[in-house]
Amino acid sequence: MSQFNLFGVFILLLAMIAAGCERPAGEASRATPNGSPAAEIAVKQRTTPPAEDDAWRGLERHEIQLDQKLLVVKGSKGVIGCPYLNVDSFEKFGEACAIIPAVDIAGMLDSKVTAVTTKAKELGIEVGMRGREALDKIR
Repeated sequence: MSQFNLFGVFILLLAMIAAGCERPAGEASRATPNGSPAAEIAVKQRTTPPAEDDAWRGLERHEIQLDQKLLVVKGSKGVIGCPYLNVDSFEKFGEACAIIPAVDIAGMLDSKVTAVTTKAKELGIEVGMRGREALDKIR
């Protein structure tokens, strides 16, 4: 299995066991009209940055619609994600990871970092730093 596939499996496993990301105000739980959970999980992956913002250049962006969105941005040096990700797991494996609470990928640019691994600190990412700066450091 390739490293990319292992990374995807790892992220999904973390998503199933960790706390959720913020839900937009007023957004209801995703359920079918009969009250059962939605069977479909929408996945959005953008590898081409929008022309109007250079912040995404060279970064893989993933929005995975669960009950709440799982947000993951991957660069060549590390990962930035929402609180679905468990920073302690990344610490255990010596990976650079920062957590930025946001309701969608675009919101990560202006939100602030709330947790980092030792490896992320070595890249210059700090708690309280704006997402735009942190993203630049994992590129």
